Amino acid sequence: MQLAGNLASDGEIMKTTFTAFLAMALMALFCAGSADAQLFAKKKKKDNIWPCQDQQGFRYTTLTVVITVKPTYNMTWKFPEAPSVVAQRILADLNANSQGITFQEANGVVPNLYINVTMSETNAGTQQDSAYSEVTGLGKSGTLFHESSGQAPYTGWRDAVDHLSTNMLTWLQNGWHTNPPCREANGSIRR
Repeated sequence: MQLAGNLASDGEIMKTTFTAFLAMALMALFCAGSADAQLFAKKKKKDNIWPCQDQQGFRYTTLTVVITVKPTYNMTWKFPEAPSVVAQRILADLNANSQGITFQEANGVVPNLYINVTMSETNAGTQQDSAYSEVTGLGKSGTLFHESSGQAPYTGWRDAVDHLSTNMLTWLQNGWHTNPPCREANGSIRR
């Protein structure tokens, strides 16, 4: 029969099918799709929007705390009990509030607050002391707030610590919120 001369061989059919499939795949990959269907996904630009934090001021409650105290990077303590002495002074200052807030050291419980204090002293002439804190906790990630003893240094560590404690207590009694824009827990942006 003459029929066999008009048909392509099995090898030619497979080659033609493969070439057609490859051409369609390349067209779909590079030409036919939208910008989102490209070979490599575009990275989304990260926004620098902080999470929203709304915290009511505290009244008539007990807050457990861990207070750590360290000297600034180029200083050392003159006596090993210094961090404990400073931490006890901060604890006493915080407890001297008129809002019924009791601060106690966490003992066998997860603390509500972590207060990390850095003390700075310069004594090349007049002694100048400053104190800085970073407060974290309340089951939230990141820093709740930063505070300092004030814009100007003091001539003694006690004054610096007392002013730092007063400034932290203001935050804890009055509460705080993140100024817009910030990201709500549901992912939306507060403007």
